[in-house]
Amino acid sequence: MKDRQPTKVLTNGAIRYGIYREDGTLDHYEYMKREDAPTVEGTPLNKANLLSDATAQKIWSDVETRPEDPTVSQALMQLQKGTFKIGDILMTARVKPSDAWLECNGQLISAEQYPQLCSVLRGAATPNLWTISAVSNQQGAGDDVVSYANGYWFRSYSTGTTRRLMVSSDLASWSEWDISAFADVFILGHVHYYDNVYAILAHGSIYLANELFGSWTARVVEPNIDSSSRTQDWPNYDGDMYYDGTYYIVPSGLAGAYYTDSLQTGTWQHISGKTQKYQYPVAYSHAWDPVNKILYTLQVEYSESSSGYVNSDILSVIKNVATGAGTAVKLPTIASGSLLQAICWANDSLILFYKNTGTLKPFLGIYNPDTNSVQQVPGPSDVTSDGIYDMRIVYIAGNYIIITMGTTTLYMSPDLITPTWSTVELQAAVGGRKIYTRQYVDIGAADCRSGYTADDSTNKIVIALASKDAIPCVAAHDFTYDNKYLPNITPSANTKAYIKALEE
Repeated sequence: MKDRQPTKVLTNGAIRYGIYREDGTLDHYEYMKREDAPTVEGTPLNKANLLSDATAQKIWSDVETRPEDPTVSQALMQLQKGTFKIGDILMTARVKPSDAWLECNGQLISAEQYPQLCSVLRGAATPNLWTISAVSNQQGAGDDVVSYANGYWFRSYSTGTTRRLMVSSDLASWSEWDISAFADVFILGHVHYYDNVYAILAHGSIYLANELFGSWTARVVEPNIDSSSRTQDWPNYDGDMYYDGTYYIVPSGLAGAYYTDSLQTGTWQHISGKTQKYQYPVAYSHAWDPVNKILYTLQVEYSESSSGYVNSDILSVIKNVATGAGTAVKLPTIASGSLLQAICWANDSLILFYKNTGTLKPFLGIYNPDTNSVQQVPGPSDVTSDGIYDMRIVYIAGNYIIITMGTTTLYMSPDLITPTWSTVELQAAVGGRKIYTRQYVDIGAADCRSGYTADDSTNKIVIALASKDAIPCVAAHDFTYDNKYLPNITPSANTKAYIKALEE
Protein backbone atom coordinates (compact mmCIF):
# COMPACT_ATOMS: atom_id res chain seq x y z
CA MET A 1 0.00 0.00 0.00
CA LYS A 2 1.28 3.46 -0.93
CA ASP A 3 0.26 7.03 -0.08
CA ARG A 4 -0.64 9.48 -2.89
CA GLN A 5 2.22 11.92 -3.57
CA PRO A 6 0.77 15.16 -5.18
CA THR A 7 3.11 17.77 -6.63
CA LYS A 8 0.69 20.77 -6.99
CA VAL A 9 0.30 21.74 -3.33
CA LEU A 10 0.50 25.26 -1.82
CA THR A 11 2.45 25.96 1.34
CA ASN A 12 -0.81 26.18 3.30
CA GLY A 13 -1.80 22.65 2.16
CA ALA A 14 -4.28 23.67 -0.56
CA ILE A 15 -4.32 21.12 -3.44
CA ARG A 16 -4.88 22.00 -7.09
CA TYR A 17 -8.10 20.81 -8.75
CA GLY A 18 -9.07 21.14 -12.42
CA ILE A 19 -12.37 22.69 -13.54
CA TYR A 20 -13.65 21.16 -16.81
CA ARG A 21 -16.26 22.16 -19.45
CA GLU A 22 -19.03 19.79 -20.58
CA ASP A 23 -17.01 18.76 -23.64
CA GLY A 24 -14.22 17.49 -21.35
CA THR A 25 -11.74 20.28 -22.01
CA LEU A 26 -9.95 22.04 -19.18
CA ASP A 27 -11.35 25.45 -18.21
CA HIS A 28 -9.02 26.45 -15.36
CA TYR A 29 -7.39 25.31 -12.11
CA GLU A 30 -8.41 26.15 -8.57
CA TYR A 31 -6.65 25.44 -5.28
CA MET A 32 -8.83 24.13 -2.50
CA LYS A 33 -8.33 23.47 1.23
CA ARG A 34 -10.87 22.29 3.77
CA GLU A 35 -11.87 25.09 6.10
CA ASP A 36 -14.73 23.34 8.00
CA ALA A 37 -13.42 23.94 11.55
CA PRO A 38 -13.94 20.29 12.70
CA THR A 39 -14.53 19.55 16.36
CA VAL A 40 -12.71 16.20 15.83
CA GLU A 41 -9.93 16.03 13.27
CA GLY A 42 -10.36 12.22 12.70
CA THR A 43 -7.77 9.64 11.63
CA PRO A 44 -6.09 10.33 8.30
CA LEU A 45 -6.56 7.66 5.63
CA ASN A 46 -2.97 6.91 4.71
CA LYS A 47 -0.49 4.02 4.52
CA ALA A 48 0.81 4.55 8.07
CA ASN A 49 -2.66 4.16 9.54
CA LEU A 50 -4.04 1.46 7.22
CA LEU A 51 -1.12 -0.95 6.56
CA SER A 52 2.35 0.11 7.63
CA ASP A 53 5.50 -1.68 6.52
CA ALA A 54 6.06 -2.92 10.07
CA THR A 55 2.58 -4.45 10.17
CA ALA A 56 3.01 -6.06 6.76
CA GLN A 57 6.28 -7.62 7.92
CA LYS A 58 4.53 -9.18 10.89
CA ILE A 59 1.70 -10.58 8.75
CA TRP A 60 4.11 -11.93 6.11
CA SER A 61 7.22 -12.87 8.06
CA ASP A 62 8.73 -14.55 4.98
CA VAL A 63 9.74 -11.83 2.52
CA GLU A 64 9.52 -14.31 -0.36
CA THR A 65 5.82 -14.89 0.22
CA ARG A 66 4.97 -11.23 0.96
CA PRO A 67 3.24 -9.36 -1.91
CA GLU A 68 5.33 -6.60 -3.46
CA ASP A 69 2.78 -3.94 -2.52
CA PRO A 70 0.28 -5.55 -0.11
CA THR A 71 -3.13 -4.00 0.35
CA VAL A 72 -5.47 -3.97 3.33
CA SER A 73 -7.66 -6.54 1.59
CA GLN A 74 -4.69 -8.89 1.11
CA ALA A 75 -3.70 -8.43 4.72
CA LEU A 76 -7.19 -9.33 5.91
CA MET A 77 -7.18 -12.45 3.73
CA GLN A 78 -3.81 -13.44 5.18
CA LEU A 79 -5.03 -12.85 8.71
CA GLN A 80 -8.03 -15.06 7.98
CA LYS A 81 -5.51 -17.90 7.43
CA GLY A 82 -3.94 -17.11 10.75
CA THR A 83 -0.59 -15.73 11.78
CA PHE A 84 1.00 -19.09 12.51
CA LYS A 85 4.62 -19.57 11.58
CA ILE A 86 6.16 -22.73 10.14
CA GLY A 87 6.51 -25.21 12.97
CA ASP A 88 3.56 -23.85 14.97
CA ILE A 89 0.97 -26.42 16.06
CA LEU A 90 -2.80 -26.02 15.96
CA MET A 91 -5.24 -28.29 17.81
CA THR A 92 -8.78 -28.15 16.51
CA ALA A 93 -11.98 -30.19 16.17
CA ARG A 94 -12.47 -28.69 12.72
CA VAL A 95 -10.69 -29.51 9.46
CA LYS A 96 -7.12 -28.30 8.96
CA PRO A 97 -6.85 -24.68 7.74
CA SER A 98 -5.24 -25.58 4.39
CA ASP A 99 -2.88 -27.97 2.63
CA ALA A 100 0.01 -26.04 4.16
CA TRP A 101 -0.67 -27.97 7.37
CA LEU A 102 0.26 -31.59 8.14
CA GLU A 103 -1.33 -33.83 10.72
CA CYS A 104 0.86 -34.50 13.75
CA ASN A 105 0.84 -38.28 13.32
CA GLY A 106 4.54 -39.06 13.69
CA GLN A 107 5.19 -39.46 9.96
CA LEU A 108 8.59 -38.90 8.39
CA ILE A 109 8.99 -35.94 6.05
CA SER A 110 11.76 -35.02 3.63
CA ALA A 111 13.93 -31.92 3.82
CA GLU A 112 13.55 -31.54 0.07
CA GLN A 113 9.77 -31.17 0.31
CA TYR A 114 9.60 -29.30 3.63
CA PRO A 115 12.98 -27.56 4.09
CA GLN A 116 11.81 -24.86 6.53
CA LEU A 117 9.84 -27.26 8.71
CA CYS A 118 12.71 -29.74 8.85
CA SER A 119 15.04 -26.93 9.93
CA VAL A 120 12.97 -26.28 13.07
CA LEU A 121 12.11 -29.89 13.95
CA ARG A 122 14.35 -31.72 16.37
CA GLY A 123 15.93 -34.93 15.14
CA ALA A 124 15.00 -38.11 16.93
CA ALA A 125 17.74 -39.53 19.11
CA THR A 126 16.78 -43.10 18.19
CA PRO A 127 14.72 -42.82 15.01
CA ASN A 128 12.22 -45.58 14.37
CA LEU A 129 12.38 -45.83 10.61
CA TRP A 130 10.25 -48.98 10.40
CA THR A 131 6.58 -49.60 11.00
CA ILE A 132 6.11 -53.12 12.37
CA SER A 133 2.73 -54.78 11.88
CA ALA A 134 1.63 -58.15 13.27
CA VAL A 135 -0.58 -59.94 10.76
CA SER A 136 -2.12 -62.47 13.16
CA ASN A 137 -2.01 -63.62 16.78
CA GLN A 138 -0.93 -67.13 15.85
CA GLN A 139 2.62 -68.33 15.48
CA GLY A 140 3.87 -68.65 11.93
CA ALA A 141 5.65 -71.44 10.22
CA GLY A 142 8.76 -70.03 8.63
CA ASP A 143 8.23 -69.73 4.86
CA ASP A 144 7.24 -66.09 4.67
CA VAL A 145 5.89 -64.26 1.63
CA VAL A 146 4.63 -60.70 1.24
CA SER A 147 3.17 -59.30 -1.99
CA TYR A 148 1.11 -56.39 -3.31
CA ALA A 149 -1.66 -56.63 -5.90
CA ASN A 150 -4.72 -54.59 -6.87
CA GLY A 151 -4.32 -52.17 -3.96
CA TYR A 152 -3.97 -54.85 -1.26
CA TRP A 153 -1.12 -56.34 0.71
CA PHE A 154 -0.84 -60.11 1.12
CA ARG A 155 1.19 -61.95 3.75
CA SER A 156 1.38 -65.72 3.66
CA TYR A 157 3.28 -68.22 5.76
CA SER A 158 3.34 -71.95 5.33
CA THR A 159 5.07 -75.19 6.10
CA GLY A 160 3.84 -78.72 6.51
CA THR A 161 0.13 -78.54 7.23
CA THR A 162 0.19 -74.92 8.40
CA ARG A 163 -0.74 -72.42 5.70
CA ARG A 164 -2.39 -69.04 6.08
CA LEU A 165 -3.00 -66.08 3.76
CA MET A 166 -3.65 -62.66 5.31
CA VAL A 167 -4.90 -59.52 3.52
CA SER A 168 -4.54 -55.82 4.38
CA SER A 169 -5.26 -52.51 2.67
CA ASP A 170 -3.18 -50.39 5.05
CA LEU A 171 -0.49 -52.69 6.55
CA ALA A 172 -2.14 -52.20 9.94
CA SER A 173 -5.28 -54.37 10.09
CA TRP A 174 -5.35 -57.86 8.55
CA SER A 175 -8.07 -60.33 7.54
CA GLU A 176 -7.68 -63.99 6.66
CA TRP A 177 -8.45 -65.39 3.20
CA ASP A 178 -9.61 -68.99 3.16
CA ILE A 179 -7.07 -71.19 1.35
CA SER A 180 -8.57 -74.63 1.93
CA ALA A 181 -8.24 -75.19 -1.84
CA PHE A 182 -4.45 -75.29 -1.38
CA ALA A 183 -4.52 -78.59 0.50
CA ASP A 184 -1.60 -80.09 -1.40
CA VAL A 185 0.49 -76.91 -1.60
CA PHE A 186 3.57 -76.75 0.59
CA ILE A 187 4.54 -73.10 0.09
CA LEU A 188 2.32 -70.21 -1.01
CA GLY A 189 3.96 -67.76 -3.39
CA HIS A 190 3.18 -64.17 -4.33
CA VAL A 191 -0.39 -63.06 -4.96
CA HIS A 192 -0.80 -61.40 -8.38
CA TYR A 193 -3.68 -59.54 -9.99
CA TYR A 194 -3.65 -59.96 -13.74
CA ASP A 195 -6.33 -60.69 -16.34
CA ASN A 196 -8.99 -59.48 -13.84
CA VAL A 197 -8.26 -62.32 -11.40
CA TYR A 198 -6.12 -62.92 -8.34
CA ALA A 199 -3.48 -65.57 -9.00
CA ILE A 200 -1.04 -67.67 -6.97
CA LEU A 201 1.52 -70.03 -8.51
CA ALA A 202 2.41 -73.24 -6.73
CA HIS A 203 3.63 -76.73 -7.63
CA GLY A 204 2.93 -76.73 -11.33
CA SER A 205 -0.49 -75.13 -11.03
CA ILE A 206 -1.96 -71.67 -10.95
CA TYR A 207 -4.73 -70.90 -8.46
CA LEU A 208 -7.28 -68.24 -9.47
CA ALA A 209 -9.94 -66.24 -7.60
CA ASN A 210 -12.33 -63.83 -9.33
CA GLU A 211 -12.67 -61.52 -6.33
CA LEU A 212 -11.03 -60.69 -3.04
CA PHE A 213 -11.79 -63.38 -0.45
CA GLY A 214 -13.42 -65.44 -3.19
CA SER A 215 -12.98 -69.18 -3.68
CA TRP A 216 -9.86 -70.52 -5.40
CA THR A 217 -9.77 -72.84 -8.39
CA ALA A 218 -6.69 -74.53 -9.82
CA ARG A 219 -5.44 -74.80 -13.42
CA VAL A 220 -2.55 -77.11 -14.22
CA VAL A 221 0.30 -75.33 -15.96
CA GLU A 222 2.58 -78.32 -16.53
CA PRO A 223 0.33 -81.14 -17.77
CA ASN A 224 3.20 -83.14 -19.22
CA ILE A 225 5.54 -82.98 -16.26
CA ASP A 226 5.14 -85.37 -13.36
CA SER A 227 5.02 -84.20 -9.78
CA SER A 228 8.64 -85.14 -9.05
CA SER A 229 9.86 -82.87 -11.86
CA ARG A 230 7.63 -79.97 -10.94
CA THR A 231 9.60 -79.10 -7.87
CA GLN A 232 12.66 -78.86 -10.11
CA ASP A 233 11.15 -76.93 -13.00
CA TRP A 234 8.47 -74.86 -11.28
CA PRO A 235 9.63 -72.03 -8.97
CA ASN A 236 7.49 -72.44 -5.92
CA TYR A 237 9.55 -70.23 -3.62
CA ASP A 238 8.54 -66.83 -4.97
CA GLY A 239 5.88 -67.51 -7.57
CA ASP A 240 6.91 -64.51 -9.67
CA MET A 241 4.95 -63.70 -12.79
CA TYR A 242 5.32 -60.92 -15.39
CA TYR A 243 3.23 -59.45 -18.19
CA ASP A 244 4.77 -58.20 -21.45
CA GLY A 245 1.56 -56.73 -22.87
CA THR A 246 0.54 -59.95 -24.59
CA TYR A 247 1.70 -62.88 -22.50
CA TYR A 248 1.82 -63.76 -18.83
CA ILE A 249 5.30 -65.15 -18.15
CA VAL A 250 6.50 -67.38 -15.32
CA PRO A 251 10.22 -68.13 -14.89
CA SER A 252 11.00 -71.84 -14.98
CA GLY A 253 13.25 -73.75 -12.65
CA LEU A 254 15.20 -75.05 -15.65
CA ALA A 255 16.21 -71.56 -16.78
CA GLY A 256 13.34 -71.22 -19.21
CA ALA A 257 9.79 -69.98 -18.73
CA TYR A 258 6.10 -70.77 -19.13
CA TYR A 259 3.73 -68.34 -20.82
CA THR A 260 0.07 -67.94 -21.80
CA ASP A 261 -2.11 -65.21 -23.28
CA SER A 262 -4.88 -65.74 -20.70
CA LEU A 263 -4.66 -66.91 -17.12
CA GLN A 264 -8.24 -68.13 -17.14
CA THR A 265 -8.54 -69.83 -20.53
CA GLY A 266 -5.13 -69.81 -22.23
CA THR A 267 -2.89 -72.81 -22.88
CA TRP A 268 0.49 -72.68 -21.18
CA GLN A 269 3.55 -73.03 -23.42
CA HIS A 270 7.11 -73.85 -22.33
CA ILE A 271 10.27 -71.99 -23.33
CA SER A 272 13.44 -74.02 -22.98
CA GLY A 273 16.37 -72.35 -21.30
CA LYS A 274 18.57 -75.46 -21.06
CA THR A 275 21.98 -75.55 -22.67
CA GLN A 276 24.43 -78.28 -23.54
CA LYS A 277 26.90 -77.04 -20.95
CA TYR A 278 25.11 -78.41 -17.91
CA GLN A 279 23.28 -81.68 -17.59
CA TYR A 280 21.40 -80.34 -14.60
CA PRO A 281 21.02 -76.58 -15.04
CA VAL A 282 18.77 -74.79 -12.60
CA ALA A 283 17.46 -71.23 -12.71
CA TYR A 284 18.76 -70.17 -9.36
CA SER A 285 17.81 -66.53 -9.84
CA HIS A 286 15.98 -64.40 -12.39
CA ALA A 287 15.38 -60.75 -13.31
CA TRP A 288 12.77 -58.96 -15.41
CA ASP A 289 13.43 -55.90 -17.57
CA PRO A 290 9.97 -54.23 -17.64
CA VAL A 291 10.87 -51.69 -20.34
CA ASN A 292 12.31 -54.03 -22.96
CA LYS A 293 10.25 -57.04 -21.77
CA ILE A 294 13.28 -59.31 -21.31
CA LEU A 295 13.50 -62.17 -18.85
CA TYR A 296 16.95 -63.11 -17.57
CA THR A 297 17.49 -66.38 -15.73
CA LEU A 298 20.78 -67.42 -14.16
CA GLN A 299 21.78 -71.03 -14.75
CA VAL A 300 23.83 -72.89 -12.19
CA GLU A 301 25.38 -76.33 -12.30
CA TYR A 302 24.70 -78.75 -9.50
CA SER A 303 27.45 -81.24 -8.72
CA GLU A 304 26.67 -84.38 -6.75
CA SER A 305 30.36 -84.87 -6.05
CA SER A 306 30.72 -81.37 -4.65
CA SER A 307 27.37 -81.52 -2.91
CA GLY A 308 26.32 -78.14 -4.12
CA TYR A 309 26.20 -75.55 -6.89
CA VAL A 310 29.62 -75.18 -8.49
CA ASN A 311 29.17 -72.90 -11.47
CA SER A 312 26.84 -70.10 -12.47
CA ASP A 313 28.03 -68.16 -15.45
CA ILE A 314 25.28 -68.76 -18.02
CA LEU A 315 22.45 -66.30 -18.59
CA SER A 316 19.33 -67.45 -20.37
CA VAL A 317 17.96 -64.37 -22.16
CA ILE A 318 14.34 -64.53 -23.28
CA LYS A 319 13.53 -61.44 -25.35
CA ASN A 320 10.37 -62.66 -27.05
CA VAL A 321 8.35 -65.51 -25.63
CA ALA A 322 6.68 -66.07 -29.01
CA THR A 323 9.99 -67.43 -30.33
CA GLY A 324 9.73 -70.28 -27.84
CA ALA A 325 13.39 -70.41 -26.82
CA GLY A 326 15.91 -68.54 -24.74
CA THR A 327 19.38 -67.47 -25.80
CA ALA A 328 22.26 -68.77 -23.68
CA VAL A 329 24.97 -66.19 -22.93
CA LYS A 330 28.22 -67.12 -21.19
CA LEU A 331 29.31 -64.34 -18.85
CA PRO A 332 32.94 -63.24 -18.65
CA THR A 333 35.08 -64.04 -15.62
CA ILE A 334 35.91 -60.77 -13.91
CA ALA A 335 37.62 -61.91 -10.71
CA SER A 336 39.51 -65.11 -9.87
CA GLY A 337 37.77 -67.19 -7.25
CA SER A 338 34.41 -65.44 -7.59
CA LEU A 339 31.08 -67.14 -8.23
CA LEU A 340 27.97 -65.45 -9.57
CA GLN A 341 25.11 -66.28 -7.20
CA ALA A 342 22.16 -64.02 -7.98
CA ILE A 343 20.82 -61.40 -10.37
CA CYS A 344 18.37 -58.52 -9.99
CA TRP A 345 16.98 -55.67 -12.07
CA ALA A 346 17.28 -52.13 -10.73
CA ASN A 347 17.37 -48.67 -12.31
CA ASP A 348 17.34 -50.05 -15.88
CA SER A 349 20.34 -52.29 -15.22
CA LEU A 350 20.99 -55.98 -14.64
CA ILE A 351 22.81 -56.25 -11.31
CA LEU A 352 24.95 -59.31 -10.54
CA PHE A 353 25.88 -60.57 -7.06
CA TYR A 354 29.18 -62.43 -6.69
CA LYS A 355 30.44 -64.46 -3.76
CA ASN A 356 34.04 -65.51 -3.37
CA THR A 357 35.97 -68.55 -2.31
CA GLY A 358 39.17 -66.80 -1.27
CA THR A 359 40.14 -63.54 0.38
CA LEU A 360 38.19 -61.42 -2.12
CA LYS A 361 35.17 -59.68 -0.61
CA PRO A 362 31.74 -60.35 -2.15
CA PHE A 363 31.00 -57.76 -4.81
CA LEU A 364 28.46 -56.61 -7.39
CA GLY A 365 28.56 -56.24 -11.14
CA ILE A 366 26.67 -54.19 -13.72
CA TYR A 367 26.01 -56.18 -16.88
CA ASN A 368 26.19 -54.62 -20.35
CA PRO A 369 24.27 -56.84 -22.79
CA ASP A 370 25.58 -54.99 -25.85
CA THR A 371 29.19 -55.93 -25.13
CA ASN A 372 28.59 -58.92 -22.84
CA SER A 373 30.79 -57.24 -20.26
CA VAL A 374 30.52 -56.75 -16.51
CA GLN A 375 31.67 -53.71 -14.54
CA GLN A 376 32.83 -54.75 -11.09
CA VAL A 377 31.35 -52.78 -8.18
CA PRO A 378 32.39 -53.05 -4.50
CA GLY A 379 29.67 -54.24 -2.16
CA PRO A 380 29.11 -53.44 1.52
CA SER A 381 32.23 -54.37 3.50
CA ASP A 382 30.45 -56.49 6.12
CA VAL A 383 28.38 -58.66 3.75
CA THR A 384 29.49 -62.28 3.79
CA SER A 385 29.52 -64.74 0.91
CA ASP A 386 27.00 -66.95 2.68
CA GLY A 387 24.23 -64.41 2.15
CA ILE A 388 24.98 -63.45 -1.43
CA TYR A 389 22.56 -65.89 -3.07
CA ASP A 390 19.73 -64.38 -1.07
CA MET A 391 20.52 -60.73 -1.76
CA ARG A 392 18.23 -58.40 -3.67
CA ILE A 393 18.75 -54.82 -4.81
CA VAL A 394 16.17 -52.16 -5.64
CA TYR A 395 16.49 -48.54 -6.76
CA ILE A 396 14.26 -46.24 -4.70
CA ALA A 397 14.28 -42.51 -3.90
CA GLY A 398 17.62 -42.00 -5.65
CA ASN A 399 19.34 -44.83 -3.76
CA TYR A 400 20.35 -48.42 -4.43
CA ILE A 401 19.16 -50.54 -1.52
CA ILE A 402 20.44 -54.05 -0.82
CA ILE A 403 18.36 -56.46 1.24
CA THR A 404 19.97 -59.62 2.58
CA MET A 405 18.22 -62.67 3.95
CA GLY A 406 18.84 -63.63 7.55
CA THR A 407 19.93 -60.18 8.73
CA THR A 408 18.38 -57.07 10.24
CA THR A 409 20.41 -54.69 8.06
CA LEU A 410 19.79 -52.99 4.73
CA TYR A 411 22.54 -51.25 2.76
CA MET A 412 22.01 -48.04 0.83
CA SER A 413 24.11 -46.04 -1.65
CA PRO A 414 23.14 -43.14 -3.95
CA ASP A 415 25.60 -44.37 -6.57
CA LEU A 416 26.51 -47.83 -7.82
CA ILE A 417 29.59 -47.02 -9.89
CA THR A 418 31.53 -45.72 -6.88
CA PRO A 419 29.19 -46.66 -4.03
CA THR A 420 29.29 -45.31 -0.49
CA TRP A 421 27.27 -47.86 1.47
CA SER A 422 25.41 -46.82 4.60
CA THR A 423 23.30 -49.10 6.80
CA VAL A 424 19.61 -48.96 7.60
CA GLU A 425 18.81 -51.11 10.61
CA LEU A 426 15.62 -52.80 11.64
CA GLN A 427 14.95 -51.74 15.21
CA ALA A 428 14.69 -53.95 18.27
CA ALA A 429 10.90 -53.89 17.91
CA VAL A 430 11.09 -56.88 15.58
CA GLY A 431 11.92 -59.10 18.52
CA GLY A 432 15.11 -60.45 17.04
CA ARG A 433 13.42 -61.77 13.91
CA LYS A 434 15.30 -61.38 10.69
CA ILE A 435 14.45 -60.51 7.12
CA TYR A 436 13.03 -63.14 4.82
CA THR A 437 14.75 -61.60 1.83
CA ARG A 438 13.14 -63.38 -1.07
CA GLN A 439 9.84 -61.75 -0.27
CA TYR A 440 9.74 -57.98 -0.45
CA VAL A 441 7.94 -55.49 -2.60
CA ASP A 442 7.54 -51.75 -2.99
CA ILE A 443 4.03 -50.43 -2.99
CA GLY A 444 2.64 -49.56 -6.39
CA ALA A 445 5.09 -51.67 -8.36
CA ALA A 446 3.73 -53.35 -11.45
CA ASP A 447 4.87 -56.71 -10.11
CA CYS A 448 5.29 -58.16 -6.70
CA ARG A 449 9.05 -58.04 -6.90
CA SER A 450 10.31 -54.52 -6.37
CA GLY A 451 13.84 -55.57 -7.28
CA TYR A 452 12.63 -55.62 -10.84
CA THR A 453 10.23 -52.67 -10.98
CA ALA A 454 10.70 -49.97 -8.37
CA ASP A 455 8.09 -47.24 -8.15
CA ASP A 456 9.70 -43.87 -7.48
CA SER A 457 6.35 -42.28 -6.68
CA THR A 458 5.88 -44.25 -3.46
CA ASN A 459 9.31 -45.51 -2.46
CA LYS A 460 8.07 -47.94 0.17
CA ILE A 461 9.60 -51.33 0.88
CA VAL A 462 7.68 -53.95 2.81
CA ILE A 463 9.51 -56.98 4.15
CA ALA A 464 8.26 -60.25 5.58
CA LEU A 465 10.00 -61.03 8.84
CA ALA A 466 10.92 -64.63 9.46
CA SER A 467 8.09 -65.99 11.58
CA LYS A 468 9.06 -69.51 12.56
CA ASP A 469 7.97 -70.04 16.16
CA ALA A 470 6.90 -66.40 16.30
CA ILE A 471 3.98 -64.12 15.42
CA PRO A 472 4.08 -63.29 11.67
CA CYS A 473 4.93 -59.64 11.04
CA VAL A 474 5.78 -57.26 8.23
CA ALA A 475 8.14 -54.30 8.39
CA ALA A 476 7.48 -51.24 6.20
CA HIS A 477 9.81 -48.35 5.47
CA ASP A 478 9.30 -45.33 3.20
CA PHE A 479 12.69 -44.30 1.87
CA THR A 480 11.37 -40.91 0.74
CA TYR A 481 11.05 -39.64 4.27
CA ASP A 482 14.28 -40.30 6.10
CA ASN A 483 14.84 -36.77 7.35
CA LYS A 484 12.66 -35.70 10.25
CA TYR A 485 9.70 -36.99 12.23
CA LEU A 486 6.60 -34.91 12.83
CA PRO A 487 5.30 -34.79 16.40
CA ASN A 488 2.82 -37.54 17.26
CA ILE A 489 -0.06 -35.79 19.07
CA THR A 490 -3.58 -37.13 19.73
CA PRO A 491 -5.40 -34.50 21.83
CA SER A 492 -8.73 -36.37 22.04
CA ALA A 493 -11.10 -38.55 20.05
CA ASN A 494 -12.69 -35.54 18.31
CA THR A 495 -9.63 -33.31 18.04
CA LYS A 496 -6.57 -33.43 15.83
CA ALA A 497 -3.27 -31.61 15.97
CA TYR A 498 -1.72 -30.01 12.87
CA ILE A 499 1.67 -28.45 12.28
CA LYS A 500 2.28 -25.66 9.79
CA ALA A 501 4.63 -27.00 7.12
CA LEU A 502 4.54 -24.43 4.32
CA GLU A 503 4.09 -20.70 3.88
CA GLU A 504 0.84 -19.66 2.21
